[in-house]
Amino acid sequence: AAANTTQSTTVTNTMNVGDLSVTKTVTGTGAETEREFEFTLTLTNEAGVTVDNTYTTSEGALTVENGEATFTLKDGETLTIYGIPEGTAYTVTETVPAADGYAMTATGESGDIVAEKTAEAKFENHRDVGSLTITKEVEGNGEDAPNALTEFEVTVTLTAPEGVTLKGEWTQGEESGAAEATNTFILEDGESVEFTGLPEGTKYAVTEKSYAANGYESEIEPAEGDITDGAQSVTV
Repeated sequence: AAANTTQSTTVTNTMNVGDLSVTKTVTGTGAETEREFEFTLTLTNEAGVTVDNTYTTSEGALTVENGEATFTLKDGETLTIYGIPEGTAYTVTETVPAADGYAMTATGESGDIVAEKTAEAKFENHRDVGSLTITKEVEGNGEDAPNALTEFEVTVTLTAPEGVTLKGEWTQGEESGAAEATNTFILEDGESVEFTGLPEGTKYAVTEKSYAANGYESEIEPAEGDITDGAQSVTV
């Protein structure tokens, strides 16, 4: 009689996954460290593995739908996404607020997920701003003359770089307001108005109403220039 034999078959399923981290850094004198910056994650897998899923992350859950998901990061934050299928191609893009004067650099923003490894995408946004102080000076010995004046009208024109929105504010004593393309102030001798938070590269021009009829000569130094990363001053 034939001996009884037992045979067995083992079926092994293997699924390998990896992780992806996205880090945000904001630098410069105009860095908005509490601002939320928006990112889009795109996942594709040529092997046909489904990438649409709700993934566990270092900050909670992230749902990928139709291969895409959006999230936000502030300065110094990192989002790590766990369990992405091996071989998945990823791309991370940022909606850069260029109109606010930000320039972006990135490394590792696209690549492939490797099993048991963490791919790293790093984004840095840089924004510089400067300040401008306008000070009024009155000279000469005609302060008691019949035509002598104590108040003078000064206009400051600001033009932001192409593609950048003009931002900033002015302060004159106890008063303040938003910087505009054209700003007119009444200044007395020794008084100043200061602009802060102006985008780097903003062009300025300072003019004064003519008071020649009252016997005044006007000299502005410098009458125009560009805002740089730092403090600048103009004497009228």
